[in-house]
Amino acid sequence: MKMPEKSQKVSLTRFHIARQEYEDFSRLQKESRPGWHAIFSVDPSERVWPFVCYGRTLEENRDYVQLHDYPLLRHIAQYVHTWTNGEGGRFFISETGVFSMVGEDEKKATLVQVIEWCPDEPLRRAIKQPSYAELRERQIQAKSRVR
Repeated sequence: MKMPEKSQKVSLTRFHIARQEYEDFSRLQKESRPGWHAIFSVDPSERVWPFVCYGRTLEENRDYVQLHDYPLLRHIAQYVHTWTNGEGGRFFISETGVFSMVGEDEKKATLVQVIEWCPDEPLRRAIKQPSYAELRERQIQAKSRVR
């Protein structure tokens, strides 16, 4: 996946975020992906689920997040949904903000930052690297869901 070129500037919207909200995004993940704190997808109906596989996620593999419990995630999903003209798609969360894909194919898609965080305190320290045992357990759970 390519990062955006300098010519692809987007005016960034700023969202307030608390460290606890940032940590919650990580806890909702089913699979981790190097370089990203959290990854979610939003569909045209504004339903949200965490990343579980590359490409399109089959309906039966989606574990929808109860957005009433995560108002910031709901707000982000609504923003990405609008930004993609109602199509939805995958969005990536980092310590600097939220990125959305431009293009269908993840290998050829470009990432564009659409939201910039306005945090209460630095978010970097909030990133907890999972232990080997946690990663292994996630892999086992993911494989059992796919079968």
